Order: sequence, then structure tokens, then C-alpha cells
Amino acid sequence: MKKILITGANGFIGSSLLRQLSLKYQVFGASRTNNKNIENWLFLDLSDKSGVNNFFKQNKFDVIIHLAAIMANTSNVNDLNVLKENLDIHTNLAEALAEYNDSHFINFSSSAVYPNISGLFKEIDEINPSVNPDRLYGLSKFTGEMVFKSSLSSHISQLHLRIGFVYGEGMNLSRIHPVFKAELLSHNHITVFGNGLRMIPQIEIKSLCQKVIFFIENGTKGTFNVADENISLKSLAERTIIKYGNEKSSIVYKPEGNAQEFKLDLQKLNNLFNV
Repeated sequence: MKKILITGANGFIGSSLLRQLSLKYQVFGASRTNNKNIENWLFLDLSDKSGVNNFFKQNKFDVIIHLAAIMANTSNVNDLNVLKENLDIHTNLAEALAEYNDSHFINFSSSAVYPNISGLFKEIDEINPSVNPDRLYGLSKFTGEMVFKSSLSSHISQLHLRIGFVYGEGMNLSRIHPVFKAELLSHNHITVFGNGLRMIPQIEIKSLCQKVIFFIENGTKGTFNVADENISLKSLAERTIIKYGNEKSSIVYKPEGNAQEFKLDLQKLNNLFNV
């Protein structure tokens, strides 16, 4: 049975992956804050260089899924510490894995590495997170890719996932899906900005978990955009009304706000699954 480590196991994606992968593998969830809901919880502070080195000297895993990161939010979007602290996390982990062999490293990057402008972006396209509200977070994710590729490529197989918007059970209630639902249930309408033109690449958490299982089973390597679809906010609002609304439900369009039609090219991913 494969022995798997998930860093950042307390987060929405990490905790969901841990539950699903534990049905098939021996999975350990690592974080710097204790989680009594995780049976195989391990303490790991990735900002502590010596602690990270000791952790990986004492523990060996077949698969390492790296999710831990300082997230961007409205209060730190221009804070350079987001970049610095994430870079410390990446470099500490890369150095600690310098003597690892025969492991599969799955790094959760982000679609924020691309500019948040209208267009269809492939994995080989220019990286420019500066044109993005989450610019420093996106840059930190791309530098992470580069750190791991340059440090680990000779002895560890690597997979870098540029993830779109992940939604589903357990997600933060401030995210767009539950916000749409809450407004609909309380006012029977949904307000969409940018006249609903904004596109988001999204993936449901259960679908993401199944894809990660496929990647583990097949030892998938490389860099992939990951989403189920690219959807406009107008279409997302319409789906929400179909699921939770009634014949009197409506959409209120506001011209102000983001109207960029940013899309991920999913052909490389779809080719893996013969879609």
C-alpha cells in the first residue's frame, strides 16, 4: 500500500483529499496546527528549515502532495511577505527532499500564475501573474514550480497542477458558489458583476480527488492545467437558480467589476482521460 503525505492537510482541498485517499492508501496529513479529526496527523512547520529536514530524515513517503501555502486575501494581496513566506516554504521543502529517491511529488500550483485577462491559456503560454489580483500569490506558486523543478528533477518524479477554482462541500462560505446560493435563498435573486461575463475555470472537489488518484496510480509527470470546465458567472448564476430557486428567481446584472473571460486550456489534461 502506498504511503502518502499531504502538506496543508487542514485546508479545504487538503482535508478533502485526505478523506478520499485514505479509502485507498495509507495517508498522513501534515500541518503546523493539530487536527484531532486527522487519524494520521503529523506536525510539520514548513517555515522551520531544520524541523523540515529532520521530519523527512525520519519519515519516508511514496507520494508527497504539497498543498501548504500562505493564501492571498483582500488584506495581504500586495504584501510581499506572501511571496517571501511561500518561497521559504518551497525552498525548505526542496532542500529537505534533496536525498529522497523513488518518490512521486505532486505540487499544487495555481491558475493565478497566468494573467487574469481574457484569453485561453495553455501550459506553455507566458507566465505573468502581475496582471492578476492575486499577483504575489500567483508569483509565489510559479517560483515554487521553478524551485522544485530545478532542485528535484534528477531524483524525484514531479507533477505540477495549475488548479482552477475548487468548489464543493466544505468550501469557505465567502467563496462565490455559497455567496450566490445565500443571496438567492435570502432575496430570491443573484447579483453578478461585470454583467456576468467573467469566466472562471472550476473543478468540483470530488472530481479533483478522483483526478489525483489517477495521477498517483499512473505516476503522471509534467505540468497540467486542472479544471472541469470554464464557466461564466452568468451561467453559474443560472445553474444556482435551477438548483435552489423558483420561477420568480432572477439575476441582477451590474456593469462594474471584473468582466475578463479568462479560461484554462484543458486539452492536455483531457488527453490523459481520453476526453
